[in-house]
Amino acid sequence: MSPHSSSTRSTTRTSSSLPVRQAARYSTTRRYARRSSTPSTTTRSSRPPSPVRGKTQGSPIPNGFEGSEGQVLPSYDVDKAKSLLAEAGVPDGFTIASAYPKFSVYGVDFDVMMQSIQQDLVDVGITLELQPMEYTQWAELIAGEGTPITAVYFAPDHTDSSQYASYFGMMPSSPWSLSASVDGPVVNQAEVDSLAKALTESGADRTATYTELGKQMAGDLIILPIVNPQLVLAHASDITGVAYSPCCNLDLSTLGVK
Repeated sequence: MSPHSSSTRSTTRTSSSLPVRQAARYSTTRRYARRSSTPSTTTRSSRPPSPVRGKTQGSPIPNGFEGSEGQVLPSYDVDKAKSLLAEAGVPDGFTIASAYPKFSVYGVDFDVMMQSIQQDLVDVGITLELQPMEYTQWAELIAGEGTPITAVYFAPDHTDSSQYASYFGMMPSSPWSLSASVDGPVVNQAEVDSLAKALTESGADRTATYTELGKQMAGDLIILPIVNPQLVLAHASDITGVAYSPCCNLDLSTLGVK
């Protein structure tokens, strides 16, 4: 969510307030997350395509990385969401734009995902006006006036959780901190301190610090994780050394043949 987008600023501060972001969290995990956790039975000719098999996650640090264990998974509560909207002064809801790139990556079709989120939000009174666009057009929009709500994917380059804090956290000059408030960039000093601490630690201490960092990032309610696609590795029975890697990089040096 990007409260600093020109669309949000010109509409109302209410639509980007903390209670509204909390309401969005309580109402954006039902349809897509439920369908994503069920093996697809969709045929090739069926439309729309079924979401990828995946899991929900409790923070911007994805499942399988240090700090992902022990996070509170998002829950669906339409009554709580409506109560929060009333608290924010918009008991009847509101309409808000959402531009996003037309991606289909790691089995996740952004059109299907965003349509599912749109259906969830309308149940609590929030009407999402979807604006799918090509990546270059979307990138120009994000770099310029922005959009109140969007969707992205992040494929890690390595197995350290620090990259998620640097990209999704409220850190100085991190991409999403720049648009996290109608008043301008946001820095969560607790996250800055936690990341600095984690980078000096190892073992259980490092994991505990990343876990706390994940909770801090989840509490920002700027990044709302939707689905963590599950990697499926298919191989012949005589191939050895095949193992899951949370960063989706398969170390070829570990492979062998029986």
